[in-house]
Amino acid sequence: MSLARILPILVGISSACAFGVFAAPTRADDGAPVDLAPLFRPPPAFTGALAGLRSPLLFGDGRRVTNAFEWSERRREIRGAWDALLGSWPALVPSPRLEIVASEHRESFTQHRVRVQVAAEQVLDGYLLVPDGTGPFPAVFVPYYEPETSIGLRGEHRDFALQLTRRGFVSLAVGSPGGDARLPDRAGAVCQPLAYLGFIAANCHTALAARDDVDPRRIGIVGHSYGGKWALFGSCLDDRYACAAWCDPGIVFDETRGSVNYQEPWYLGLEAGRTRQPGLVTPDNPRTGAYAELVARGHDLHELHALMAPRPFLVSGGSEDPPARWAALNHTVAVNELLGAHERVAMANRPAHPPTPESNAQIVAFFTRFLGEPPTDVVAVAHRGLLRDAPENTLPGFRACLDAHLGFEFDVRRSRDGALVCIHDDTLDRTTDGTGPVSATSLDELRSLDAGGWFAPAFVGTRVPTVDEIMALIAAHPAADGLYAVDIKADDPDMERDLVALAGRHGVLDRLLFIGRAIDHPDVRRRLRGADAGCHVAALASRREDLPAAVAAADADWVYVRFVPTPDETAAIRAAGRRTIVAGAAVAGPAEDPWREAVAAEVAAVLTDHPIALRRVAAVTRRSSPAAPPGSAP
Repeated sequence: MSLARILPILVGISSACAFGVFAAPTRADDGAPVDLAPLFRPPPAFTGALAGLRSPLLFGDGRRVTNAFEWSERRREIRGAWDALLGSWPALVPSPRLEIVASEHRESFTQHRVRVQVAAEQVLDGYLLVPDGTGPFPAVFVPYYEPETSIGLRGEHRDFALQLTRRGFVSLAVGSPGGDARLPDRAGAVCQPLAYLGFIAANCHTALAARDDVDPRRIGIVGHSYGGKWALFGSCLDDRYACAAWCDPGIVFDETRGSVNYQEPWYLGLEAGRTRQPGLVTPDNPRTGAYAELVARGHDLHELHALMAPRPFLVSGGSEDPPARWAALNHTVAVNELLGAHERVAMANRPAHPPTPESNAQIVAFFTRFLGEPPTDVVAVAHRGLLRDAPENTLPGFRACLDAHLGFEFDVRRSRDGALVCIHDDTLDRTTDGTGPVSATSLDELRSLDAGGWFAPAFVGTRVPTVDEIMALIAAHPAADGLYAVDIKADDPDMERDLVALAGRHGVLDRLLFIGRAIDHPDVRRRLRGADAGCHVAALASRREDLPAAVAAADADWVYVRFVPTPDETAAIRAAGRRTIVAGAAVAGPAEDPWREAVAAEVAAVLTDHPIALRRVAAVTRRSSPAAPPGSAP
């Protein structure tokens, strides 16, 4: 997806208009627009409630997470602990087959009966619904007992695939592997059945993302009851899902509720040589399998919820997920607050388990907001990564940015033997234990250096990364909605060509913005655009009087300003088809007033040393601006 999709407000059009089906606010059956805002706020009785659950912001050894880098480490600890108990997934299918068996046109979309490969030797029957038009469209994966319900051919109010396709989403619906939810066919996998359903969801994401009519960065997942449990595990265990809706699955372990039955062997209670009777846990019918270990060790599903942060999710609660479940959701709210993210955890409630027209309208509105409508947030671009919490220009800092859905800037130089490496200075002395020019050092020599010990003992052994590694890392996080600024440091006429080729191989060129020497060297911009006309390149305006020349600069589609522009100035930049990134001392931070001015001016991005604080200020600034009509884009 191009940066014009990420930041469409800045080119004067919105993707909601490009996909006309998203232009009108989602409405309930009574015709009233759906107002999502109240769903992000717990009722007063549950504000701050935590249900006695252990905070996911505590490491296993009791240390508290205090910053985004530490959260990146903690989320890996959580995932590792759950994988150890649930069993690891088999190898994902690199290119799952999606075979169209038959097709027919319905309403404003085409319904394909399909067979989708979900494991090396396993395929599932299902349906693929594709809206009329050219796309690429956002997409949803919709699991349930069987796929016909999801596409509206049977049952009532569980037709999420049909409803979302009517709103412009590609939908893939499948049913239980093996055809019986209580006897799931795990195709030889040794993990717990519910973990295996997450594995299937991951392969279905890959199948959807490979389609030309699907935007791979706007894929969500939704399911009801059994399908809700499947969607919960699918989204929490696969960072590629951009958002999720879980419809009354039972979002925590609750042994008082017969339908919140994670103890069953077809979910998490599978144990070789031992089978419990279906039903509630009792002394005569005890816990088994991974579920027994999870409970004994004090784990609960709120830990998996936290892995979603800062990706948004909606709990469409019924009888199994009443408002009291906010006491679990508040833990993920706390993680999002640490990351500076606002309105990422939502909950709606109804009295009974079955979905209703109202709850379905809320689900459609939720996906429309987060996948179908344009984001309007200023993108925080972390200067050299999270340089206050991790060594600058290193993979740990960049990985933490991606986990937090922050953009980042990285510097590029070339080693003696021609490798593109990431380091700011032209010498090694400040940020490694080596000395001398970077350009006089081979890649092997660079890789032997310690690039983290200078920052803190915990980072001893951190290496100077290659640009190839950085681009591979960005490619592995398709749902991370950041801007990645490439600061070209060296005067090297071949560097632009090599950078563009490398970005193309990793499929991340449209997520990059080239700065550094590009901003004030027309020949560098020309070489970048000559290598690929789709490159995003910035031209410099150091002062206000430089703006006309920067806006008119050839081979550039961004303006890199070293002052905070006024709303009129950014409007003029947008009118010229350009976007604005603000950098320099004024916005490096932590002074908040320039950030508020930048947000008010609707700049596209801010390059700063304090990206979390910037995102937090941006959220407050947006909330204090005049309210939009209910159901409109946030």
